[in-house]
Amino acid sequence: MEAKSVCTSLLAELFVRMFEHSPAQMTADGLLTGFQPSFENAPDLAMDCPRIYDIFGELLAKSLAKEHINFRVLKGALEPLKAVDKAGEVMCATIKHSLSDLGSKGCMEVQRRWGKENMSWSGLTDNPAQLIEKYKLDFLSSSCDETGGDSTTPTDINFSTHLALMIEDKKTKDEIFKYIDATIPKEAQREESFIKELSLVCVRPCLMESAECEKMEVDEDAFNAIVPILQQYLGYEKEGVTRLESAVLDSMQRFFFDLSFPRHLPCDVFDRLCDTGVITVDGFRYWKDNGKEQQGHGVIRQHLKTFFEELCSEESDSSEQ
Repeated sequence: MEAKSVCTSLLAELFVRMFEHSPAQMTADGLLTGFQPSFENAPDLAMDCPRIYDIFGELLAKSLAKEHINFRVLKGALEPLKAVDKAGEVMCATIKHSLSDLGSKGCMEVQRRWGKENMSWSGLTDNPAQLIEKYKLDFLSSSCDETGGDSTTPTDINFSTHLALMIEDKKTKDEIFKYIDATIPKEAQREESFIKELSLVCVRPCLMESAECEKMEVDEDAFNAIVPILQQYLGYEKEGVTRLESAVLDSMQRFFFDLSFPRHLPCDVFDRLCDTGVITVDGFRYWKDNGKEQQGHGVIRQHLKTFFEELCSEESDSSEQ
């Protein structure tokens, strides 16, 4: 257990190769059963090796990234650590280490799988927000049971996951509208927190890895499919629309921040939000000066410098005509 990180990484890779060997030399149940004695004796091990809970995460991360184990199975295996309130710690450490194996879309992939398995922090920790902050897993913050922010809109992870699956399954816009209207109260649909979550759920599936270069790009067909959804819930009334448009752009800013601002992606997404009419010129202007999201505030505006210059130029040309 006191092995150097490189040794831990090699052992984690060995687990993966055993899973992928033909015939398989490892199963999820076999791997996690093997960890049970260590989990049960973790408090004693921690006296000599304070990093033991992080090491557990390192050892399991590659198997999680490769989907040889899933979140639900892992959660069940962490049961012995609940007594010392370390089950959530190991879950977060495993997720954190798995991100390096998942690549640039790791945050989205973890969030998708977490939601698809209907995971919650119940039974893992009583204070998920603290662990999420410690391990910098902000993209999972919407799965906390705690209420936060400026609204009580019930946009929990179950709603988001179901909506994401409907979009992935290419349900009609009327089917999607029916689901949203039946799940979210009308007054809540005009809250900024709902619009933020809606925009994230809609935009995430539209992103893909470019085959030609190491960057992410927007799938045009997928984006065009979600335009009517965003327009539907941004268009209740003219008064307040700019506020909701700004909430959409705030959510995009935070999303790009969590992804470490992939090259060209902010401009690509903002261009499409503009070209499709989802966000108005007034909405972009209002957000630039009054956006509330602080994470990545200056960085994204630097990324979008050319976008705003072109926006001003196009508006100037239109006024002259």
